Amino acid sequence: MAELQDGIISRLKIDPAGVAIAFTVWILPIVSVEFMWLQFITPLPVFYYLMEPGRGRGVNTLSVALLITGVTSIVFGAATSFFFLVTMMPAGYMLASGTTPKTGPIRAGLGAFIALVLSWGAWSLLYNLSNQASLYQDIVTSLDQGLILAGKAMQDSAELPVEHAMALETAIERLRDLIPRVMPGLLAVTMLNVVFLNMLIGQWLLNRKERLLSPWPPFADWRMPEWLVGLIIVAGVFLLLPAGLLKDIGLNLVMLAGTLYFFQGLAVMNGLLTGWKVSLWILFLGLIFFQVYGFIFLAVLGLADVWVDFRKKQTRSDNDKS
Repeated sequence: MAELQDGIISRLKIDPAGVAIAFTVWILPIVSVEFMWLQFITPLPVFYYLMEPGRGRGVNTLSVALLITGVTSIVFGAATSFFFLVTMMPAGYMLASGTTPKTGPIRAGLGAFIALVLSWGAWSLLYNLSNQASLYQDIVTSLDQGLILAGKAMQDSAELPVEHAMALETAIERLRDLIPRVMPGLLAVTMLNVVFLNMLIGQWLLNRKERLLSPWPPFADWRMPEWLVGLIIVAGVFLLLPAGLLKDIGLNLVMLAGTLYFFQGLAVMNGLLTGWKVSLWILFLGLIFFQVYGFIFLAVLGLADVWVDFRKKQTRSDNDKS
């Protein structure tokens, strides 16, 4: 009986382990709020299994996993969540498609980012039609109400001095004013982080399975295109303008470019730590410890690498030692 089942699976070109893994990653955030964080790696199974030798086997494996996920979602009455899951999968396909010699990690990541933007549009359209309301506006309103409740809870939880209570109230009001202005940037940064996370984990998994499967150069060699500096310049000019639409656009552009250069800063630091034979965990512990300052430092490091090229200097140093 086992041989018959193996024969059927072999003829259908399906990876049972792949079906189980993809189904687990996709269904858990649908049926349990505790696993909502898995939504960030929804594209990962698509990227990974389409990169394995024999794309047909990967397509069949993912199709079976998607079918089982869809049926399970309907049983749990979560068809809407399943639709959201499906809209994120094209990002994984774009990553798997961006593996030609002419397509590096940046172009592949851009394709995945555009796919997520279009997915957001599809999801927003469905939400707006079914709820007769704007998804974007509902998110802004929800965050605004959350800030009000958080401020009230902090003021009620302890007897704050009058000056501290006034400072807290002022900070909450400034955040409430800021969030609607930077919401486009926040959404874009969230999508960029989703793409980056799936690219990084996907390449790591492919390297562990078989080094030749890895589609791109090592992470330490990733770098942003030089023209991105122009985005920083434009953003800086807009920020110097009086309060208004252009100033808000500049603020959002700074968030976007800062995130991209943060990724490059991570790559630079990864290369430097590898050359110094220091564990990459030191970098992550430092980021946790320094928090916002660590993010700013790596973003500045990534931007400075455009002119200084730290990794080239590191390569020269390694060659001298050898």
